[in-house]
Amino acid sequence: MLGHAFPNDPIVAEEDATEIREGSSKSLCDRIVQLANDTLTGELQLGDNPAWGIGPGKVKSTEEVLDAIDKGNHSGGRVGS
Repeated sequence: MLGHAFPNDPIVAEEDATEIREGSSKSLCDRIVQLANDTLTGELQLGDNPAWGIGPGKVKSTEEVLDAIDKGNHSGGRVGS
């Protein structure tokens, strides 16, 4: 959603999806994808924009959710990029 709303802005996150992608984390991965889809596919609220790729029928695959998590890999910094 952030990537759709702000396509040119880098994102800084605390974690990436490396551990979630590991086979030993299948139940964790499934739960994260379920929670993301529960949130992303709900009815649009005031101020939501369907162009952000959210709303009913906008279910994301496991790879799409994990790739979205990985987009938070910008190192950040005091002045940004």
